[in-house]
Amino acid sequence: MQAANLQYVSAEPSGNIIANRNAVNEWEKFELIPTGELYTYALKTKSNGKYVSFEPNGRVVADRTSIGAWEKFILYNGGDNRIYVLQALSNGRYISANGGRELTATSYVAGSWERFVIVYF
Repeated sequence: MQAANLQYVSAEPSGNIIANRNAVNEWEKFELIPTGELYTYALKTKSNGKYVSFEPNGRVVADRTSIGAWEKFILYNGGDNRIYVLQALSNGRYISANGGRELTATSYVAGSWERFVIVYF
């Protein structure tokens, strides 16, 4: 995924998710997994095999071994076939790249920092 700062989203070894990479390697690869619910997905990191969790307090971290309610999000088309908006089911907030810092699930509105390009490999 690529954020508004044109940097790729990365799952760091600590589990933190941050949009600060200019190239795609293993840490920047995620598997988009349909959960069986309409427009609802989960993300699994390629680097450590963990699922990305959107905690109710807004923290986004890749440290879960299975898909539960906190690991699910709704995927919306952001007005272009490649641009998407993610809304966490845990708190109803949009996922934000926050100017290239760690991703959070704290935004009430889907602005430019809440839009991501999904790149397929």
